[in-house]
Amino acid sequence: MTATIKWEFIKAFHRLRKLFVFLIALFGVIWILPSGWTDVWGSPFDVLIMALWFATTVCLLILSLYPMYNVIHDFREKTYALERGTGSPFRNVVVAKIIVNLLVVGVTGVCVVASSLLFEKFNTESVHYFSISSNHVITLSLVDAWLMSPTILLFAYIVASTGRVFREARLIGTIMIGAPLALINLITSNPGVVAIADEILVAKLLVAAILLVVTVWLGERRYEQHVYNA
Repeated sequence: MTATIKWEFIKAFHRLRKLFVFLIALFGVIWILPSGWTDVWGSPFDVLIMALWFATTVCLLILSLYPMYNVIHDFREKTYALERGTGSPFRNVVVAKIIVNLLVVGVTGVCVVASSLLFEKFNTESVHYFSISSNHVITLSLVDAWLMSPTILLFAYIVASTGRVFREARLIGTIMIGAPLALINLITSNPGVVAIADEILVAKLLVAAILLVVTVWLGERRYEQHVYNA
């Protein structure tokens, strides 16, 4: 298990290192720019800040979507032949990916907070280039990015891959199986009532656990054999 987790960390590092270097460079530029330049340079300075905001937002969006990419990439039929060469059981790979995803989401959260603090000096009453607030929606969004959305995607893909109906059309099967679950997950991500936020969070964690158990069971009983026979 330790070797599997280490392998997942190595893959995540090589996939994301250039993005992190670029993001750190952006933070450096934002940090050294004085907020007072807006009074001197006017519109050109505003365009520069908007460009930095856009680049930062794209980087953070990629980081937030990485857990989805991570859970599905190594289980595709074209890439799984390499992954199964490690000899790691299906369940170990899934658990390792969840652990790595937790770290990535945590780092993404730190980057979001850092971005908010750095852009604060450019925020005005009418324009907020980048700002966040701590509330229950943020917590649910982090759980969705780390666990719920990746779990739904992996569950839908494994079910489509191991079933008879969608085995030869996994993309269609994944969309048809995962879309209703993803829609429900999206609706419950912003309940609007703070009082039920904790209950929704517990429910999400419980559903994710059930989906993971089913995914691992299907993966170990059917998916491995299906790939070997492909």
